[in-house]
Amino acid sequence: IAEVGNDSLEGTINRSNVEARNAPDWQFAGSLRYDLPTLIEGFYSNLDVNVMASDNFTTNRNFSNMVSMKKHADMNLSMEIGGVDERWSIVVYGRNLFANKPTYFSEFDLSGEGIISGSDVEIGMANFATYGARLRVNFF
Repeated sequence: IAEVGNDSLEGTINRSNVEARNAPDWQFAGSLRYDLPTLIEGFYSNLDVNVMASDNFTTNRNFSNMVSMKKHADMNLSMEIGGVDERWSIVVYGRNLFANKPTYFSEFDLSGEGIISGSDVEIGMANFATYGARLRVNFF
C-alpha cells in the first residue's frame, strides 16, 4: 500500500510496453442471418453464421507468453427449421468449428516443469468444437 505523498515506485510493477493478458492488437466479429426459402408452405428456415478473428495474444496470468493464442479465426453455424406459427422448431448447430486452442511454448517456461497450472490458462468449452441439435416446442 502506497503512502500518501510518497512518489516512490517501490512495490509497483511497471508494465509499460508489455502486452496485456487476453488483449489482441485487433479483433473482428461479424454475423449474418439469412432467411432461407422453403418449398413446403407453412414452414420457415434460416441460416445463422458468426465469424470471429483475432490477432495473437497471451493467455496466462503471469504475462510470460508461456501460453498464447495464435492469430486465429473461428466460426459458429446454425440452421433452424420450424412452423410459421412458431409452435416448434429444430436447430442444428456447430460452435467453435475451427477448435482454436491455446499453445504451450516451453522456451518461455522458466521453471522448466512443463506443467501449465489452472492460473496460467483458462480451458473451457470455448476451446473445443461442439455440435448438437435442439428442439423447441411452445405450448400456447
